[in-house]
Amino acid sequence: MGSRRTIELCPNGKDILVKSKNRKHYVNLHIQHYFVMSIALQLARFSQGFSDVTTSSIKTFLFRSLYVEDLDKMLDGSGTDISVEDWKIVDGMSAEKKKTLLFFWTSIRDLP
Repeated sequence: MGSRRTIELCPNGKDILVKSKNRKHYVNLHIQHYFVMSIALQLARFSQGFSDVTTSSIKTFLFRSLYVEDLDKMLDGSGTDISVEDWKIVDGMSAEKKKTLLFFWTSIRDLP
């Protein structure tokens, strides 16, 4: 969240100069890191949380009574317009917290 750090994508990666011969390998390592490794912990926690919600007998009964459309709305939202009134809490946030919220939702640090 705003800080920079160096991550070696392969052993001794900081000592390897990226050239035209190895750039495809570098890009593959970069993609692997950002789309797999960097979210592995969050994905594992989401998976565990989803498992916790869906495995006990009472919770299983509750989920069995849901329609697929209901589960879709729980995971993806209703598709209705976003109500600005639901976001009133943002008015009271500091500029730094607003930037953090913007980054969380859009992966963009500042407005264009």
